[in-house]
Amino acid sequence: MANPVRLQLKITLEHVEPAVWRRVVVSDSLTFLQLHDVIQRAMGWEDCHMHEFELAGPRIRIGTDEPDGFMDFGDREPCLPEHQTRLADVLAGKRKLRYWYDFGDDWWHTIAIEKRLPADSAAAPAELIAGENACPPEDCGGPWGYPEMMAAAVDPAHP
Repeated sequence: MANPVRLQLKITLEHVEPAVWRRVVVSDSLTFLQLHDVIQRAMGWEDCHMHEFELAGPRIRIGTDEPDGFMDFGDREPCLPEHQTRLADVLAGKRKLRYWYDFGDDWWHTIAIEKRLPADSAAAPAELIAGENACPPEDCGGPWGYPEMMAAAVDPAHP
């Protein structure tokens, strides 16, 4: 692999208001499984659900193909293995990718590659540098159930 570079990523949770986002800087030598761990920590998720990454043009899926790794609907193409595939392996020339967490609640995240920074041997492999708003809790019904949960939380008459 060429000398690793650092990627400044803006991770935005889709279909949620107010906007929930995090900005991280990561080494492109990380695997996608390690990026999943970074996202889980940065967003405050509890890593209780399945996930995968998706890149467009041509479409690439990165995740797990283990039998219990995802629900098989019969029409799913294979994934590149997230524990072996490094960011540098597939992100050259890319500006954006998506991260899908909790296949039931459908939390989709847009990950924009904002900057490619020079390697820095003194830098941590991943660091959170900015963000706004708390992430919704696990198992609240996704972007559609979350507003209902929030409305119920502020309504003292709600059962």
